[in-house]
Amino acid sequence: MFRLQVSDHVSLQLFERHHAETLFALVDANRAHLREWLGWVDGTTDAITYQEVVIPAWLQQFADGNGFTCGIYLQEELVGTIGLHAIDRHLGQTSIGYYLGEKGLGKGVMTDVVRFVTHYCFETLGLNRVVIECVRRETSGADESRNDSASRKKTSYETPRNYTGRITTSRSMRCYDGTGRKRRRWQHAHRANETSDL
Repeated sequence: MFRLQVSDHVSLQLFERHHAETLFALVDANRAHLREWLGWVDGTTDAITYQEVVIPAWLQQFADGNGFTCGIYLQEELVGTIGLHAIDRHLGQTSIGYYLGEKGLGKGVMTDVVRFVTHYCFETLGLNRVVIECVRRETSGADESRNDSASRKKTSYETPRNYTGRITTSRSMRCYDGTGRKRRRWQHAHRANETSDL
């Protein structure tokens, strides 16, 4: 079983077919929250599709070395998913997609998870570029400084912004570019943060 420990309370676990009911329950309980961000939510009507089609496709993707889709667990409860859509080995890049149910919001979960997966892509998979696909909403400085629990603001805010490297922002994606010198700068910044935590 593919399992990665992100922090004391957060872990990632590769989905297997027996997770279908739990995954569907997460989506079903969070339809109103997720609908704004994910176009496929209303078409998800039962766990059987997850069990017979979706999860087997994810497992094949993982077996092929072409990415993965994991559940995000907060204290052993499934609160969201994150995955690498595909890995382009020629260009050394991939893209990350993710969502959180409402129970996972406002706890820094996605900040830790995206940082961890980005580090995994650079250091373990040896990639040079990670695109983080998310909807960006423009907010004022006053809004950003407020601890607002609105889901649209948390979804935006919980995308890490402190990586060293060029960040390209559009409506649908952010690019953390680690190519060449900027990748080395990202690695240097990460190691400096580790040292400061000692």
